[in-house]
Amino acid sequence: MGKMALPFAAIAALLLCPALALAENQKLFLSEGEAVMMAFQNNRAFAVQKYNTLINRQAEEVAYSAFDPLFSGKATLSKSRADYPGPAKSDEKSLAVTSSLEKKTHDGLTLAAEGSATVAEKLSSIRFGASASQPLMRGRGEDANLYEVRMAGLETSLSEYEVRALAQSTAFSAVEAYWNHHFAAKSVAIYEESLRLARQNEDETALRIEAGKTASVELVTAKAETALCAQDLIDAQSALEKARIALIRVISPKAEDPFSTEINSTDEPARADGGEGALLTRIENAKTLRPEANQARIALKKGDLRVAKTKNGLLPRLDFFLSLGKSGYAESFTGAVADLGGESYDLGAGLSWQAPVGNRGAKAEEKSAILSREMSEQSLQNLLELIEVEVRTQYVEALRLKNQINAAEASEKLQSQKAKSAADLFEAGRGTGYEAALARRDETKAKIATQKARSDYAKALTELGKLDGTILTGYGIKTSGEEPVK
Repeated sequence: MGKMALPFAAIAALLLCPALALAENQKLFLSEGEAVMMAFQNNRAFAVQKYNTLINRQAEEVAYSAFDPLFSGKATLSKSRADYPGPAKSDEKSLAVTSSLEKKTHDGLTLAAEGSATVAEKLSSIRFGASASQPLMRGRGEDANLYEVRMAGLETSLSEYEVRALAQSTAFSAVEAYWNHHFAAKSVAIYEESLRLARQNEDETALRIEAGKTASVELVTAKAETALCAQDLIDAQSALEKARIALIRVISPKAEDPFSTEINSTDEPARADGGEGALLTRIENAKTLRPEANQARIALKKGDLRVAKTKNGLLPRLDFFLSLGKSGYAESFTGAVADLGGESYDLGAGLSWQAPVGNRGAKAEEKSAILSREMSEQSLQNLLELIEVEVRTQYVEALRLKNQINAAEASEKLQSQKAKSAADLFEAGRGTGYEAALARRDETKAKIATQKARSDYAKALTELGKLDGTILTGYGIKTSGEEPVK
């Protein structure tokens, strides 16, 4: 059946009630698509990896919090005594309260609203004011102020592509294990039939010897062939058990003893029908969709951010500031509030500057950022070239296996005819049992080769989908990191 998008209801049933997939006798009838879905459901590494994306998104929130309004305040109750020369002493109690609300914008502008009040026995005061500070050179613009936010966003994107890479690997592992198990099961069936025929031939040879139609030496040949077939079957059964364990490890079926689960594959490998698709399309998909290619593009974007930030850091510091306020003074606090309509005010404006002599640190940081960015660009181009080589190589392998299927099927047909001819000659007394046994052995090998070519072709197409970044689409699986980096 090959790749397929499972119906939503089937997926929901599998995810919500995985135990229903197992019968009471621990038999699991499994299709390729179901194997993939179970691998996703029960893969702990995939579940853990998704937490990294969630954690990185919180890091974005932390970075954005630098632009949240900040409210602060302070209240001070004090008592002072002035001990002047002579008998006079002066005691004074006061309560001072200050508060402010401050916000920084993406351009670097800092705005603040302030308020303060002092209640004292001799003189009370109150003041409301506002201030602004704007960098004119270093520290101005989004490149400087949104650096941490944008870097955090890129880290989140990196983790999303890590999730997608793991998802693709999980899907491929499930498919590979599925077809390995399928081939092992088919091999056991072929060797069982071969052993049955060998034993049948041994019994028939014994009867022919008793009837005087065949030399007694032929029984030795028949027994030897039976022993060889038994050896082949033992090896095939061992390979099937190993493949079953490997598949169970990938899909982790919900059962009290999952490794005792018997698995029956319900899908057959796709025919050699050109499933490899168009080479240039696959190359283009790979360069666009592969998670590692997108991660390399994100590294390049991070390099761009560093270069922009360090270029801003080369500039001298020059800030403009402005503050204004309105105050009221009186012997009582209520009088001070009423005095806010008076003529008391304060106004200030100015510039502050800072310029390191030589600015060696900022220059070195800029040079380092430029070199790192160039290295990321070269790494991306190298990676894209390697990706194309991988896709082209796997495409050639898929074509080889497709042709091998046709060749193996033709060989199996001819070997079957040869085995029948050898058996007929032996029955007619014009051939030996050894020749018939060799022909049957060649027929068995041809059958195994056909099954291996079909399974290998199915795996090759899946690996081709992994290499061009489309493997998940074939199974209707959606994850983060689907969109390519622009």
